[in-house]
Amino acid sequence: MIIKLISIPKIIFQRIFCPLRSWILTKLYVDKGKGRIIVKDPFLKIRIKKGRGSIFELNGILKIEPYICGNAPVNIVLSSNSQLIINGNFDIGHGVTISLGSNSKLLIGGALAESSGITCNTLILVYKHVEIGKDFICAWDVTITDSDWHTIVGTEYFKSVTIGDHVWIAQKSCILKGSEIGNNCIIAACSKVTNKKYPDNVLIAGTTGGVVKENISWKR
Repeated sequence: MIIKLISIPKIIFQRIFCPLRSWILTKLYVDKGKGRIIVKDPFLKIRIKKGRGSIFELNGILKIEPYICGNAPVNIVLSSNSQLIINGNFDIGHGVTISLGSNSKLLIGGALAESSGITCNTLILVYKHVEIGKDFICAWDVTITDSDWHTIVGTEYFKSVTIGDHVWIAQKSCILKGSEIGNNCIIAACSKVTNKKYPDNVLIAGTTGGVVKENISWKR
């Protein structure tokens, strides 16, 4: 009986507050496109920060929803003159941080035939250019970045990252600078991919990012 008394006001609050919150976030932060932000939890902290001249273009639905009752805040940071472009429906869970440096660009394809998104607790840091294709799924505790963020003498510290269509990245993996991942690939759990180009339809695994199987196919 106690559970019912508590849950009824929460459901009512969710039905009223979530649409209002979604509308406010869309109006305040989306600059281009006919898309919209949809928030599914009235209590999840969402922080969006935009610098001067930054552009957030949304051509689909960006759904923000916690995974298995998680409550870590979602952070989206666009530094000056950066561009975040999402060209389809895309889902992100709790604890996801997307941060774009000044004059950088993050392009996300969104869903095409299947759903596309990030489960939770994942970090995308963009120094100059990261591109993620359509029908992308990403597990938890993943890092994607195009930069070392510190310089080593004689070493290039940033290089664009490209992830193809229909790519599955399993938990605790790192996709680092210079990575070019083909279509229909799987990145196994706890793998590290850096400064390598991979063909389509391969399984990539290990701390050296080796191809362990070819001609694969997968479904969500």
